[in-house]
Amino acid sequence: AGARFSHEKAKTRMIILEKGKGESNYNNNAVFNAFIPRASIAWLPNEQNRIWFGVGRGFKPGGFNKEGVDKLALTSYKSEIATEMELGWKWHSVNDNHMAEITLYQIDSKDVQGYVGVIGYQALSNMGDSRSRGIEYLWKSKLTPNHSISLGGMFNQSEFTSGEHKNKRPAYTPSYSSLISWEGLYGKEQKWSSRIAVRFNGPFYFNEQNNLEQGHYTVVDASISWHPTKQYELSIYAKNIGDALYRTYAFGNKAQLGNPREIGVQGSINF
Repeated sequence: AGARFSHEKAKTRMIILEKGKGESNYNNNAVFNAFIPRASIAWLPNEQNRIWFGVGRGFKPGGFNKEGVDKLALTSYKSEIATEMELGWKWHSVNDNHMAEITLYQIDSKDVQGYVGVIGYQALSNMGDSRSRGIEYLWKSKLTPNHSISLGGMFNQSEFTSGEHKNKRPAYTPSYSSLISWEGLYGKEQKWSSRIAVRFNGPFYFNEQNNLEQGHYTVVDASISWHPTKQYELSIYAKNIGDALYRTYAFGNKAQLGNPREIGVQGSINF
């Protein structure tokens, strides 16, 4: 258990050219305080199992917009405070060849900060409160001493609980994602290794209006590496083998695409 107290100050000063008045000076200041506690408890019924519960708060201080395009920037936006609860279970087999971990969580955020306004003239503001609930999971298994697989991912349900966007989903919060990977070692001295990973990404929105969406997509990566010594490594890799087309950022009719297929060779030397 522990706690932290945060005390932050912010101030702004603007010189605005106003019609009929010439240059006008404006200034403002604000103080943001927050008490941020954290506590957790764990139970170990045996050497293979661990169960824990935790609760805590997070704090993102308020402030002023730095653009200063008009007098609206003189009004500060509030601090964003998130309260999180989580319940988890972790297990590993007696021989450590298998392990699993599951975490349930709920995050209640008050005065969520986000950009509002017309594209090109956006400013930070408070958009209301939100709630996020979900589950995260991870499984790892050694199939043989030299080969292992893992499966991890999450399911999430997020929505605004108040404000202009009530009942809508916050931006950039996919409803699910998962990653399956396989790793192998080869040779008597295990100087060769390989890895294949398949990442599934669920759909998400780029805005709080929920009218600009990225659909689900899958990315496959692979690599083969040679380790002649502990100091040297040479790898051949392929990223996004299927050349999946997806966006990482978008607004209006414009977007930034994710990385396309990439195949290459890379080396490293450790001193």
